[in-house]
Amino acid sequence: MLKRVLNQTLDFLLPPTCLHCDAFLARGDSGGLCLSCFETLQPHTGAQCHRCATQVDALFVRTDLLCGACASQPPAFSSAQAPFVYSGPARTAVLRLKYENHPGAAGFLARAMAARLSSNPQVLVPVPLHSSRLRQRGFNQSMVLAKRIHRLRQDITSLPLQTVVRTKATAKQGAHSARQRMRNVAGAFQVLKPAAIAQKDILIIDDVMTTGATCRSLAKALQKAGARSTHILAATRALPR
Repeated sequence: MLKRVLNQTLDFLLPPTCLHCDAFLARGDSGGLCLSCFETLQPHTGAQCHRCATQVDALFVRTDLLCGACASQPPAFSSAQAPFVYSGPARTAVLRLKYENHPGAAGFLARAMAARLSSNPQVLVPVPLHSSRLRQRGFNQSMVLAKRIHRLRQDITSLPLQTVVRTKATAKQGAHSARQRMRNVAGAFQVLKPAAIAQKDILIIDDVMTTGATCRSLAKALQKAGARSTHILAATRALPR
């Protein structure tokens, strides 16, 4: 009761603003975005690879579509999905979460991810940061999302959040090609408690999936540690240009 009153008082004194354009939110504006920005969201739909969720050229949406990369080198994970394309307001929300730990951005993205979750995982694994990056940033955005999804979905609140260690301080992936990204993250992860994920269906939580190199490397480490299957749930999916 007291918390609700305090929140209402803060909303009156400091009205919440849109995550994307910073306009004051009116009553009824949805999910941390003003109505104008909400209407520009780009959901990740249409024909896409059922393994890595990248966009593919196809006339019809099918469950067996594969991109060239997954057909030639199948990843260790079985499927990937994301509610939004990494653009516009969704991209802004990811950046505000990643660099500001913005609670509104975390809530907006986690709600969309929780609604998109269709698999029945047994363990949630947020993509880890290296200890040096974690000290610098002060938080792991994938762990923030995983904890919020964990609370939102009543059917998974009993699932463990298994932390995997990132043993390699990799360079930022942004400027690298797909091949360079794969080399950059090769062998970057270690499962400290294999018994906790052995013969389990694992859901990897990430903020943005670009080439899928990080998720490929992490899924491979989980597979080697005995995971039965791994799936990816990202907040956003970057599409090929």
